Amino acid sequence: MTTPNCFRKLSLGGLLAVAFAILVIPAFSDDSLHLGVLDYPRFQAEETQVIAFIRSKQLDKAEALLRSMSKRYPKSPTTHYNLACVLSLKGKIDEAFALL
Repeated sequence: MTTPNCFRKLSLGGLLAVAFAILVIPAFSDDSLHLGVLDYPRFQAEETQVIAFIRSKQLDKAEALLRSMSKRYPKSPTTHYNLACVLSLKGKIDEAFALL
């Protein structure tokens, strides 16, 4: 059984995820990260849409939505991490690293 090509590309992403979890997430532990009651349903719906775009390989749409989300939720580590993953899948490795 061979490893799918997308997993070969993400092996570096896996290392980035660990580094991100160790180094960046504690920096976002302040109260400004928490979404308001009215923001959470929209955030959750957008995250679900991003995942659907990624699974259906609509990376341009996923990138556009994640960029708008990163402006709306600038301290969301999930949004920045997902955007970095999408950019790495599109071959924009340097830009992906910059987000992490």
